[in-house]
Amino acid sequence: MSKGMVYTSFAMIASALMISAAFTLGYSETQSSDATRISEASFFMDSVLQDMDRSLSMATRRAFTASTNYVIVNNQPLNSPEKNVSSALVNGTISGQELENMENVSIESWESRVRSIASDSSYELETEIRGYGINSSGIRSESYYEVFARLKDPVSLARFNRTETAYTSTSLTGLEDPMITLRSKARYVSKYGKCSFSRPVESIETADIYSEGYGYGNAVVNPSDVSSVADKSDKVLVASDIDGYTVSEANSFAAAVSESANTSSGYSGAYAFDTGSLSVEDNQSLLVDGETVWRTDFTEMFREPCYIEDSHGPGVLDRMENRLVSDSGRNGIATMIDVSELPRELRRQESAIPYVYFNSSEYGAARQIKGVSDEYSWFYLDQDHIDEWGVNSLVK
Repeated sequence: MSKGMVYTSFAMIASALMISAAFTLGYSETQSSDATRISEASFFMDSVLQDMDRSLSMATRRAFTASTNYVIVNNQPLNSPEKNVSSALVNGTISGQELENMENVSIESWESRVRSIASDSSYELETEIRGYGINSSGIRSESYYEVFARLKDPVSLARFNRTETAYTSTSLTGLEDPMITLRSKARYVSKYGKCSFSRPVESIETADIYSEGYGYGNAVVNPSDVSSVADKSDKVLVASDIDGYTVSEANSFAAAVSESANTSSGYSGAYAFDTGSLSVEDNQSLLVDGETVWRTDFTEMFREPCYIEDSHGPGVLDRMENRLVSDSGRNGIATMIDVSELPRELRRQESAIPYVYFNSSEYGAARQIKGVSDEYSWFYLDQDHIDEWGVNSLVK
């Protein structure tokens, strides 16, 4: 073989190797680009689905707000509240009527928004709502929805199919109670708020030295100067040691309570001494009745107002339906009302608990309670709650 032929063969082999290397390099770059694009599409899909919980929480709160407003504005209870509030949650309507404040927050609005974002990112996104539901527990709502999502990337031709379910528990604090509004002819407004206690009255201590009477008022704890305390006759003196005060100072209060004491000589008012350790804050409402010191928060329930869970009471959805009795499976709630603020034709000598007040025949006789009924003559409790809270001894 000549030298020229050797050179030519070498050149052909080298050229082939160069072409092969270039092809391999280009293919590798293409693979790398597709992998990046696929990874970005997968991340986009994750982001869309992770946004479901936040969107559901916002939509749920708005759905309850809008549905409550619908009841109050139309002055009509909401039939099938689960169905109608769910409709508000999904498409922002009740019975085909568009609701205020549901713009851009319903689940369908969320679907439209994420599809638009996908399109702007050069993806094709399809979504399908496959289930949803709503309920209430206490003054919180429980809701969920399930979405099937399909994402296609036209560049890499990658496809992603996912089914995801979002759940949320949302506070309804601050929303108006439609049942009370409807039944008071819009003259009494109560908004949901959670009480700091589970029941409005509780025995907190018993005394070894005590009087037979009772006294009621807000606590004044270890005052350094009794003379500076205003309206002492409406307050309860709470002392670590009552011997640190004169008898006349203690007698100027509606009642006196002391963790320790040597004697009860000379004390003329209601008192409970030698109780042991007390955990009482200034302005806590107290009732001293014989040997027992009671914490009472009845007034807070209608002044704040606030709500507690109650096995008898109607829940949030029941209240939209203007139901006085809790439906099975729902956690009912209760508050109290200032009867004197009701329209005159609605004022009756009944329990201050609203669902009892408007339907008292089912809950037993209404009875006045020591202390709070002295301050508010219209205040009565039904026998069911007297028994449930163990306050038969406080009946006047």
